[in-house]
Amino acid sequence: MRDNFAEILKPYSADFPHLTAAFSAAAAIAPRERLAWAKEQRKSILRDGWFINTPVGSRGDGETVEDHVQHLMQLIRRFFPAALQTQAEVYAEYHDDHEVLAHAVIDGIRRDLNPQFNRCAYRISVDDKKAIEAQARIILFEGFPELKDTVDAYPNASDPASKLFSDLDKICVMWKCADFVESGRYEYSDFHAYWEYWTPENVRKKCSPFISEIYEADLWSRVQKFQL
Repeated sequence: MRDNFAEILKPYSADFPHLTAAFSAAAAIAPRERLAWAKEQRKSILRDGWFINTPVGSRGDGETVEDHVQHLMQLIRRFFPAALQTQAEVYAEYHDDHEVLAHAVIDGIRRDLNPQFNRCAYRISVDDKKAIEAQARIILFEGFPELKDTVDAYPNASDPASKLFSDLDKICVMWKCADFVESGRYEYSDFHAYWEYWTPENVRKKCSPFISEIYEADLWSRVQKFQL
């Protein structure tokens, strides 16, 4: 395992010297203990969409991977049919655990390794990101191979829970935007790009009818009040 990830990470060592050390530290943990370790680690990794694209990160309110997981859990329990909740919660719990290893350290902050959000700072491609994350899952899920298969299959699995969760994961950020505006700490205009992109019309194009209906009835009705 060590030789495998060392070889895969070698091309990125100049830009991301922390990666090999992070992977080595995880590999030294007993396989059955790594997911518990990951759950603790993800409390300190910021999601880059928040850090780069809005004032949220600069004000100290950036969303961590753990925040993201818990937010998804809340939405699943609130909106999903009971028969799909358990499987959807499995996806929510583990779908981003690879970020505890496949992360970038920029300006001293651990962040989601996503070049789509910050092309200036990241000199990797989306395919590079996928390769690093795949190796991270091999290490983290070594003690739980069946769970790894489940996580690897998402979001292309055929089960209904996978489809609904995949759609929810795309747009859950919008509930966070609304929460921030309602808190009084942020203005409607702070999230202009989000409102402009995730209109009900675009959600209907990109998500299932079930998720689209929830979005329009619950979230967009709040957004319309901000516009008054």
